[in-house]
Amino acid sequence: MEQYISQVLEQGEGDEWKTAFSTSTGHYQYLVLPYGLATAPSIFQAHINEVLREYLGRSVIPYIDDIPIYSSSWNQHVQDVWVMLQTLLSNLLYCKVETCEFHYREAGQVDSRGGKVFRGATFITAPVLQQPNLEKPFVVEVDASDTGVGAVLSQRTSERGGFKPVAYFSWKLSLAEWNHGLGDHKLLAMKSAFEDWGHWLEGVRHPFTVYTDHKNLEYLQTNKETKC
Repeated sequence: MEQYISQVLEQGEGDEWKTAFSTSTGHYQYLVLPYGLATAPSIFQAHINEVLREYLGRSVIPYIDDIPIYSSSWNQHVQDVWVMLQTLLSNLLYCKVETCEFHYREAGQVDSRGGKVFRGATFITAPVLQQPNLEKPFVVEVDASDTGVGAVLSQRTSERGGFKPVAYFSWKLSLAEWNHGLGDHKLLAMKSAFEDWGHWLEGVRHPFTVYTDHKNLEYLQTNKETKC
């Protein structure tokens, strides 16, 4: 297995000439795919999706040149990694050993400084998010603070059951957004939720409900000084 991995990781040259450019100091070629090339990320993502189409959502979730592999058991994971390396090699795609991590028992994300910023069994423990059902009513929960906004889109699992999330988002406020009051921050969270999830919320069979802890937003339709 180790010998095969090394073979995959150490091969792969020949397309550098496609990125060639000339300057006053000489002729140059990129050694890696530069994002500065028009449509380069989207074209590469489409190629990766096509190569790994059989495994998408089953054992792999690729994002451009990042290919997390997840499995339900250790033995299955070893097999999945083997199959993924074979698939990449057969399509002339190669890994760089310095940027790879193999056979972790937990999901993780590495930041640019090499430190772990997220670890856990989130990606291998179901269910995390449930699939939206357009025949059931949605619930939008929004909130904000002095520094950020967030929202959760949920649906009830059954007539008497609890709610499970369908989607969510959160982000830190920009300096321009931070200058507004807390009420505007919560209104921004609501506006963003409607924009992000409009393809699910518009024209649905059942009216959806919005939950917020900001009393003034109840009078949104009569307020003439909204800023979002």
